[in-house]
Amino acid sequence: MQDMREISLGLPSSQSLEVGDKVVVDRIYTGTVKYIGRVGTKKHNCLGIELDTANGDNNGSRAGRVYFQCRPRHGVFKEYRDVKKYRPLEYNQTGIINTTEIEEVPNSNAVSELLDDNVQIQRMLEELRKENKNLKEEVQREKKRVSLLEDEIKLRRERERILGTTSDRSGIVSILSEIISKIKEKIETEHQIFNINKL
Repeated sequence: MQDMREISLGLPSSQSLEVGDKVVVDRIYTGTVKYIGRVGTKKHNCLGIELDTANGDNNGSRAGRVYFQCRPRHGVFKEYRDVKKYRPLEYNQTGIINTTEIEEVPNSNAVSELLDDNVQIQRMLEELRKENKNLKEEVQREKKRVSLLEDEIKLRRERERILGTTSDRSGIVSILSEIISKIKEKIETEHQIFNINKL
């Protein structure tokens, strides 16, 4: 009797999917099948998958119902057409599936090493995206600080004009101008770092 967890859908046996299988989602992300069955009001079976990286949109639940459990933003529900059984040698160094068909490697150690390498690359890319996001937020904070300081200089100069004085006795304007210059240099440096990270 056929295992009810296995869904072949007319594909070769090597392409059959069952709970626990390592898979590729949307030709980019790797994950593990955690649930096979209907989701919500759909009348056909879907795949509940826990991704290796935080690129999902749920934690295994939808509309208040728990289908499987995983970390937040690691769960996705996908149609079969969006999922493929993981074969390490179908991946190039960028993690994108090659268009040419390559046979599976019989050496289990080689398969395991390639799988680990691919997961590590995805984690590094995710960390880089987070760093870039933090860098952009820091740049925005520095720009806001520059704007506030420039407004302060304008106010002080306007006060001097009204009072009929032109000398900056306390040197405040000069100090503020120097601070603004340094902040702008920092923003420029952060922009350069951000542009390098995007390469």
